[in-house]
Amino acid sequence: MDWLITEFKTKNNIDLSKDKMALQRLKDAAEKAKIELSQMMETEINLPFITAGANGPIHMEEKLTRTRLEQMMNDLLDRSMKPVKAGPGRREDVAERYSEVVLVGGSTRIPKVQSLVRNFFGGKEPHKGVNPTKSWQSARRFRARCWRAT
Repeated sequence: MDWLITEFKTKNNIDLSKDKMALQRLKDAAEKAKIELSQMMETEINLPFITAGANGPIHMEEKLTRTRLEQMMNDLLDRSMKPVKAGPGRREDVAERYSEVVLVGGSTRIPKVQSLVRNFFGGKEPHKGVNPTKSWQSARRFRARCWRAT
């Protein structure tokens, strides 16, 4: 979202970060673009009438590539890998210690996330036989039941 706000401000000299309705539309568009970039290499963000200027309505049209999204996400992806690296133990034997890697949660559909995990686990392809979102929700329910039982 920050990237969209910055791009728009650079091109139109209007700061959308103060407009609550525009922010909601930007959030929805950013989420949609992230999902599309899990399947495609490029997407277009097109928000007609995102705001109004002195000369009338202003539209947003931006192209975003998967490569650019991954660059923007690098810090987050690096931080996300820290618990993965801390959990399995020594890197050199991790591929032998785990027979299967299952990714859960919506962001696991992002190709860069899959690539990082695959590389960490010695080229082991993440298991794709489960719905990442549903399995994440099931894990949360199971964990909640375990906490209540104690």
